[in-house]
Order: sequence, then structure tokens, then C-alpha cells
Amino acid sequence: TYGAQVNFKINETFEIGGGIAYSDIQQIGGAEDFDVWSYQGTLGINNLAGEGNLLGILVGVPSYTRDLSDETDDTAILAELFYRYYLSDNIHLTPSLIVNTAPLNNSDNDTTFIGSLRAGFQF
Repeated sequence: TYGAQVNFKINETFEIGGGIAYSDIQQIGGAEDFDVWSYQGTLGINNLAGEGNLLGILVGVPSYTRDLSDETDDTAILAELFYRYYLSDNIHLTPSLIVNTAPLNNSDNDTTFIGSLRAGFQF
């Protein structure tokens, strides 16, 4: 598996980034070898409505292959929108919404929405 990730801090407020991953899957026992790809882009807006807070947007393509005969040519788009909000110097909450347009890279599957709430503690 190979991967690369870059992130550019444009100024104190904005950051952009992206990445790509590639895996060369070697099967055992006569199964087909195949390649797997994934990539994404990110945008961060720092200190939105308070020091340390972060609005983040990630959009990408989850792992997929075109090398296997039983795979579709569909490619999902996976996106996450989150907001990290500091309640105090030591505690933050991060609600997020994740959307997958074609789960399992199959457009016959309904778009999936996932909500989450993460808590962070720093001591």
C-alpha cells in the first residue's frame, strides 16, 4: 500500500489538502490480483466562532477497484462535514454528518447518511 497526503495552510484561517492511496493486492491460490485506489480533498476553516474551533469538509472516493470481473464501474462519493467546538480549554465536541452516495461503490444502493458526535478531552 502506498499513500501520499498534503496539507497547505493558506493563512491563519484556511487550510486545503488532499491525498491518494494505492494498494496492489496479491491474491493467493489462483485468485485474481487487483489494484485498489482511493483519494480525497479537504478544506479546513480555523477559529470559526472562537479560538481552536474548526469547520472541516472532506470529500473523496472510498477504496475501489476496476480489476475484478464481479465489480461494478460505479464509484461512490464520500463526504463529511464537521464542526469542532471547544466548550472549554480542555473539552471539545465535534458533531458531523457523513454522506456516502453509493455504498460499496454500487449505485443501486441508496445514499447513506450518518450522524456522529465525538467528544475530546485534553489534560
